[in-house]
Amino acid sequence: MFSGYVLSDVSRSALEKVLRVIFSYKPQSVLFILDSQMSKSGELAGYIREEMIRYGLSGDTLTSRSADHEIKERNRITLTSDSAIIEKVDKAVDICSEIKKRLSTGDL
Repeated sequence: MFSGYVLSDVSRSALEKVLRVIFSYKPQSVLFILDSQMSKSGELAGYIREEMIRYGLSGDTLTSRSADHEIKERNRITLTSDSAIIEKVDKAVDICSEIKKRLSTGDL
């Protein structure tokens, strides 16, 4: 994200789509890791926590100075569109492709 990031209707809509995909997988727990250098990352983390509750998803959201590294080190099932991360974790879902596919089939 850019340094001037502001939580907007577009980002709320994008998060809703991400959460709907996550919810469909019925995960035991979810962890969002945000880059702490991103402007207003703490505000976004709080908003994500609220939305996770609304969707009935357990887990948390945290900010990290090295989010990419932390995601790779955890090596859990990862939803991202970052090819550098996808190449380094054992199990990944390209979240952008998944959302696009579901939108085209009417499943989202």
